[in-house]
Amino acid sequence: MRRRTSNSVVFPPSAVATTFTDFAAPRLSPAISKVSLPVSNSLEAADAIDDNGSAREFTLDLSHLPAGASFVVETLDKQHGDAVAAWEAMGKPEPPNQKQTELLREEAWATRKEIVRADSEGRLHIETSLPPWALVSIRQM
Repeated sequence: MRRRTSNSVVFPPSAVATTFTDFAAPRLSPAISKVSLPVSNSLEAADAIDDNGSAREFTLDLSHLPAGASFVVETLDKQHGDAVAAWEAMGKPEPPNQKQTELLREEAWATRKEIVRADSEGRLHIETSLPPWALVSIRQM
């Protein structure tokens, strides 16, 4: 099942930044206003939590931007920038040596980055599907 969130925002012509997240929190009744993210006592339990949830569709519409304004859309998810998976793949060293630390740092910075531009009328439309626990940052360049 996919959930859909739509945001329409009007910004003055200045730097713009926003984030989207898909934290796979349980659905709550309207009477409940706070959400606690699950806690785990082991890496295996944390991985099971990571596997929970479904994709979430996000739509962002910005207007009144400078024509052709450039934005970086950066995604952190299990396939992009997941240093924990890299650490697990190297055998979970405690602590990692200098070379392993360098590799983990490189993996953490290996998020997916995409450049998008506002149209000639200063509008930007972004649609994306996020897997559970993903984070997207959108920053004006």
